[in-house]
Amino acid sequence: IAAIFDSVQASEREDKTNFDRAYAKLVADAPEGAEAALLAALKVLVGKTKDAQVAQPPQLNTVKALLGASERYNDIVHAYIGAIVVQCGGVYHPGPVKLADRIESKANSDYGGAV
Repeated sequence: IAAIFDSVQASEREDKTNFDRAYAKLVADAPEGAEAALLAALKVLVGKTKDAQVAQPPQLNTVKALLGASERYNDIVHAYIGAIVVQCGGVYHPGPVKLADRIESKANSDYGGAV
C-alpha cells in the first residue's frame, strides 16, 4: 500500500508541475489585458449562474439510470473534453465511470442524498 501511495503522490507532483508550467506559458503568451478580460467575463458568468442548482435531470435520479447514461456516453464525453484540453495545449487523462457505491456516497455527502 505504501508503494501505491508513493506512486500516487509522485503522479500528483508531476501533474502539479505540468500544470504550473502550462499556466506560466499561458500567462507569458497572453496579450495585454487578457487577465482583466477573463475576470470580467467570469464576473458576468457568475451573475448568470448565481441561483443555479446543480442537479441531474429527473430521468437520471437513480444510480442505475445514471450508470446506464454514463456507460452509454462516457467515450463521447471524454472525446469532447479531451479535444478541448488538447486544443489548449494540455494532456487529457480520462477517469473511469464511478462505481455505484461511490455514486451513492457522493450523493449522500455532497447532494443531500440526491443522485
